[in-house]
Amino acid sequence: FPVTITEPGGEMRRPDRVLMGAEATVIDFKFGKKRESSHIYQVREYISLIKRSGVAYVKGYVWYPEEDELISVQ
Repeated sequence: FPVTITEPGGEMRRPDRVLMGAEATVIDFKFGKKRESSHIYQVREYISLIKRSGVAYVKGYVWYPEEDELISVQ
């Protein structure tokens, strides 16, 4: 479901998808064939922000739907 994360300082961040349950899963969709380290960095930032909000276990993924490629982010 859509989740807006407020950073300290008030900036709003919005991952494409966050699945919540016993753990949280962040999924960020990217289109096109270009793979950039900034995609991984962005998901790592989302993971960090969610952990700071009190969620103990958070997984993250970058998904390139056009190629059906899913990259796990630690």
